Amino acid sequence: MFYYCIIRGYVLMIACVLITHFYAKNELIKNPDLKGSPFVVVTGEKNNLVVIDRSVEAKAIKLGMSYQAAIAVCKNVTVIEGDYGIYHDIHQKNILTLNNISPKVESKDLGIIMVDITGLEMLYGGIQNLKNVLITALNKEFNPRLGISDSKFFSYVAALQCDPNECTDISDNFECMSKIVPDMLPIRLESRLKLKELGISHLNQLSKWRMDVLQIQFGIQEGKKIWELSRGIDSELFNHAVVEPSIKKTIEIDEGFSTKQSIMLAISYGLDDLLTNVLFRNRSARSINLNFRTIDKQFWNKKINFKEPLFSKSIIMSIISNVLETAIIPGPVDRIMIELIELTNDFGVQKPMFLTSQKRDDLLESIRQLEARLEGRAPIYTVKEIEPCSKIPERRSALTKILP
Repeated sequence: MFYYCIIRGYVLMIACVLITHFYAKNELIKNPDLKGSPFVVVTGEKNNLVVIDRSVEAKAIKLGMSYQAAIAVCKNVTVIEGDYGIYHDIHQKNILTLNNISPKVESKDLGIIMVDITGLEMLYGGIQNLKNVLITALNKEFNPRLGISDSKFFSYVAALQCDPNECTDISDNFECMSKIVPDMLPIRLESRLKLKELGISHLNQLSKWRMDVLQIQFGIQEGKKIWELSRGIDSELFNHAVVEPSIKKTIEIDEGFSTKQSIMLAISYGLDDLLTNVLFRNRSARSINLNFRTIDKQFWNKKINFKEPLFSKSIIMSIISNVLETAIIPGPVDRIMIELIELTNDFGVQKPMFLTSQKRDDLLESIRQLEARLEGRAPIYTVKEIEPCSKIPERRSALTKILP
């Protein structure tokens, strides 16, 4: 196998782990009774649901169709409303799994994970063993496809060409040019449509085009990128993701909660489990993420950043209560997901010796939490005497900011 890019003496190899029909496969894992029957996954507003994925049995249905059109095309199709919260969680678990194999992992889309495996074949006893480890690392129900090349784009093209649970290598990028259609290119949707309007059906048709001509049609950056890809060059750098530690709790509710008091009670029980989790021992959290799902499948999500790392349940509950006071939740809630993120090893707060100093610290903490909620400076001042005996009232006192 030949790869032309070499880094520090090692042959550069990028692996693309591709899960086709990611949303549909998640629904199959969640509900095995759907196997063998046509179904579609839809999302959007209640009156404008569109198809984002389909099962193999629903071949006649196209992505982007409205669910009414999908039912008209396939009479016995089952319509399932997508749950991006669950899809994202499972995708993150897949990233963590592959991150245990390679420290450099990148992902921008659900179901597509790039892994830098440069030099890892020596650790796993050969490239074939490494391929087997990558394919078998994820749930076998996903039937992942593995593509390997010297760049992200061409490894993705290789993964598209292989069969489920198999691997395809691209050693010469020019060999696959005739198989690359505009829809595969990592460019804007408008540029893909324009390529089709120009009669471009495969990437090798652009090999004789000059860069300046493409830049006139698609812009300087996009035109240069298309020109490079048509010559087998992918200059996009590998930006490995920083996998942040987090712990999550999901609370399912049989009957929807419609009051703030009932929602806060459920969050309180969830925080009890999170704060006593062994992974949170001697740690603090910089943020908390709340995700609510209503009984009619609408979602409300809010990330709350703390001014400083917190581990106290009472302070966290107070902050959440202030946020929910002004929040507009679209309906009764039947599922609550709580996630403590950006965990740190900061644990414990040094308390002051004197009571007056402690009161001031409590006041400053309240102001910091208010600023975090307002996402800006809090307009809170203290009155200080300047010239109390002055005949001019404006000179007797002045407003000064409590926080610098």
